[in-house]
Amino acid sequence: MKHFDTHRTSFYPLTLENREHNFFDNFLDPVCIISKDTLVYINPAYERLTGYSASELEGIRIDKMIDNMIRPEDKARVIEQYKRLINPESDEIREVTFQFVHKNGRMIPVANTHSREMKGANGERLWVSLIRDASEEQRVSALLDQSKRLFDANFLQSTVGMLHLSLDGLIYKANPRITGITGYTADELKNISFQKLFFADRLRNNPNFMMDLCSEKLVIKESELQIVRKDGTRCWNLVNVYPIKNKLGKPEIFIANLLEIEGLKRVERKLKLAMMEGEQKERNRIGMELHDGLVSTFLAAYLQFKQIEPSNPEESEALKNATSIIQQGIRDIRSISHMLVTPKFRQKPLKELLATRISQLFPKQNLDFGCELEGLEQLLPPIFFNEIYRICLEILTNAYKYAQAPQIRLLINRNPENNLTIHYHDNGVGFDPSLYRDSIGLENLHTRVHNLGGEIDIKSSPGSGTSIEILIPTE
Repeated sequence: MKHFDTHRTSFYPLTLENREHNFFDNFLDPVCIISKDTLVYINPAYERLTGYSASELEGIRIDKMIDNMIRPEDKARVIEQYKRLINPESDEIREVTFQFVHKNGRMIPVANTHSREMKGANGERLWVSLIRDASEEQRVSALLDQSKRLFDANFLQSTVGMLHLSLDGLIYKANPRITGITGYTADELKNISFQKLFFADRLRNNPNFMMDLCSEKLVIKESELQIVRKDGTRCWNLVNVYPIKNKLGKPEIFIANLLEIEGLKRVERKLKLAMMEGEQKERNRIGMELHDGLVSTFLAAYLQFKQIEPSNPEESEALKNATSIIQQGIRDIRSISHMLVTPKFRQKPLKELLATRISQLFPKQNLDFGCELEGLEQLLPPIFFNEIYRICLEILTNAYKYAQAPQIRLLINRNPENNLTIHYHDNGVGFDPSLYRDSIGLENLHTRVHNLGGEIDIKSSPGSGTSIEILIPTE
């Protein structure tokens, strides 16, 4: 069985008197042949499509066939197409869609594709017409239209923020919910690159952001990210970005969903703070037990050893080594207990504690260290101060190890949105953050910040110093 090729330019000679050998009889697609004003041939597939037999249609005039077998609102278009078909100056293949009236009265959507002119057995001018059943195409098209209408309705009415992104990362469509999340109108968003909505530096300043999305090197799925609003404030969102692909599997557009979870993050932060307070109480208890219990035991042992009078040089040397080990053990236990116990911020201000730590880290260096605290008049929970202190210690310890900086600036403040911010800057040697993502120091820093529900942004490059910005919500 053969399929009709609408792009053929020549056909085998056609002898209408010998239909059983007709070239088109074995075609799966409905085919008819017409002369200037008469339908002269239909193949079996055409019979099945229309319900009419060859004996009923072959020889019928074209105008009568159009009048009886074409839906009224389509007749003018079919007649116009027919006139163009028999125009000798036109040899183009044309297609027209219309509703065919089946013999039983039902309507059949079809597409009528005409080939070029051919010659009959007696040299007469004939035209071949391919009729394609478009029922399935129309059904699929109707389903697609319905799906598109439903999608558009859901897009507009969704309680989730939705964005359509072009392949260059620009926003070209936004639903109303996005305005509530970002503070931007739909028109304002059209002038904004999608990645600039994010606070996270790894997304906002990634030059290959869209390339990585297209190649699926970067996957944003169920990602908790902070969005920067129009007024500069930030809110947590659960973000999904997924591609709409063509038949070749290549992305054509991207759709982003943003679900605001700021309320959930507040609850999560409170739970984490409660857990951290419980953990800190246990750390305090263990630290005090070590300091008051184990240290006292070691001291008692030390005093006992000091009362021993050696009888020879060997005993004297052994006694000296034993007491030295006990002293080192006492120092180690005190050091561990001090690390476990929450610093006494009411006895020493945070600024003084950090300055003391700087003097311990850089005792022999001419370091220009500046530390400012602003907006901390309102008392925060002790666990907050403890974690802020440890975050700052982590930053300063990393600076001591790697920065080689003659100047360090540290600003801790509480902004009007009740968020605590830590701004750190040095003019040291700098580094490439992408090469040190798995370092223990940076991992500890990120963990502490995220445990408080915060975000951290690190900017640095070799030879350009380092800047760190940390934002931690306090409510």
